[in-house]
Order: sequence, then C-alpha cells, then structure tokens
Amino acid sequence: MRRRLYLVCYDIRNPKRWRRVFRLMERTGVHRQYSVFLVRKDRTAIFRLAESLKGLIDETEDSVVIVPVGRGLADSMIELGPAGLMPGARVAIL
Repeated sequence: MRRRLYLVCYDIRNPKRWRRVFRLMERTGVHRQYSVFLVRKDRTAIFRLAESLKGLIDETEDSVVIVPVGRGLADSMIELGPAGLMPGARVAIL
C-alpha cells in the first residue's frame, strides 16, 4: 500500500490527555508545532492511528484533525523557521 503524507493537528483540553496524545504522536510522526505533526503512513496505518487517538481523547471536549497532503502539494509545501524536516520533504525559505 502507498504511503502518503498527513498533517495531524489536535486541540486537547486536559493536560493529562494532551501528554498521552503527544507521546503517541512523537512515536508516529515529526513534531512541527505545539500540536501539529507530519506523518507518513499508508491508509490502513492512518486509520489505526485515528482509532488509537480516539481512545485517548474526550470527544466532547477535544478535537483531532488528520488531513492528507495530496501528491504535488507535499512537494510544494513551504515551512518557515527551523527545519526538522520530514524525510523527503522539500522546504522553501522565503
């Protein structure tokens, strides 16, 4: 199965839940900002990640967004600031 790039962003209201989500995401992707990660996985692995996240959050208070970064878009992604690059990602410094 083909791996693609995903942007995972979350807003977790409780510090304990936030730490649990952060630790999972640290093992899964590249930390880009406070609650933003880049993840390169196949579709099945992303669904497993979503299920794992669902088990860690309170769906009445917290939110998680997983956005696929389409082919071509990933190659033209622009990041400004320190580059802790996702392997294979290109960066343009403006």
